[in-house]
Amino acid sequence: TIDASVISVGEHYANLEALGVECIINTNEIDAFKFISDCREVLMPGDKLRVVIKNINKNSDGSIKLNVSGSILGNRIIRENISKLKENSSYIGTVRNYNTEGHIYTVITDSKSLVAVGEDSVVGNEILFKGDRVTVTITHVAPNMAWGTARRLNSRF
Repeated sequence: TIDASVISVGEHYANLEALGVECIINTNEIDAFKFISDCREVLMPGDKLRVVIKNINKNSDGSIKLNVSGSILGNRIIRENISKLKENSSYIGTVRNYNTEGHIYTVITDSKSLVAVGEDSVVGNEILFKGDRVTVTITHVAPNMAWGTARRLNSRF
């Protein structure tokens, strides 16, 4: 892990400087624990961000480009915490993502664990949105993933 300095911030990405190299980080790579819709809500120029280098690429002009992530650090913690989840127990969390191909919501619990919820496992067949607060009930725990059902805490309607 390395420290990066925020140079500039846009809605969907921030420009960083790490090890003397400029790099870009987008909203879903900043933090594994919460949904961030706008980088400007959490970062300002001059801020420091702990990141992991994902890839090092050499450009045609000989310069180096870094691909970095802040969420990888959090994902390590999430994987460690999955084993602490208990089947048939309920936890409060936030919808972080929706996979349109697999029709699966990703929920990060307040205890910093990851739970997959199929769209057919949402109580009341409601559509969930990124950032929604939900109660998840664990149905199965595996070494790297947990599955469950979800119920939105406050209905939108």
